[in-house]
Amino acid sequence: MPKSIVCIQKVKEYEESLVKEAVKKILQAFGGPSSIAKGKKVLIKPNILSEAAPQEAVTTHPVVVKAVCEIFLQEGYRVSIGEGIGGAPAPARPAFLKSGIAQVAESLGIPLLNFQETGSVKLKLPFGPVPSINVAKPLLEQDAIINVAKLKTHGLTGITCALKNLYGYIPGF
Repeated sequence: MPKSIVCIQKVKEYEESLVKEAVKKILQAFGGPSSIAKGKKVLIKPNILSEAAPQEAVTTHPVVVKAVCEIFLQEGYRVSIGEGIGGAPAPARPAFLKSGIAQVAESLGIPLLNFQETGSVKLKLPFGPVPSINVAKPLLEQDAIINVAKLKTHGLTGITCALKNLYGYIPGF
């Protein structure tokens, strides 16, 4: 099995230029945007678990999401942001607004995809206890997905990392 790449960049505050520089360094550790062919469709997948403001540290900070989007837009990619609100029973739009992610999408003129509304596709699984799972349809229409998770504590798992952010790919509660 190939070794996993982990890259951490410390930033003292959510100041746009500092965050953007840190995001550039992180992306370079993974080959940078140029590792994806120019002009391709790139979905940015933040963690917007619930209706929470950025200072509550529950969601991916909008400054981080904006930096990732801007870097890919500047390189000529077709960028969108998508999230399924991790199975929360509440509507997604208020969470998109309170987290600041809706404002990022609007300011950059890019689509904000609500996986609760985009439809789903049954995906067969080659392993595990279930033969298939429904995932948000836009996932299968992308050339690349950038998982921009929020590292935080969790009552059940202790911490959440990038893998748990993928739960938002499953639409509905």
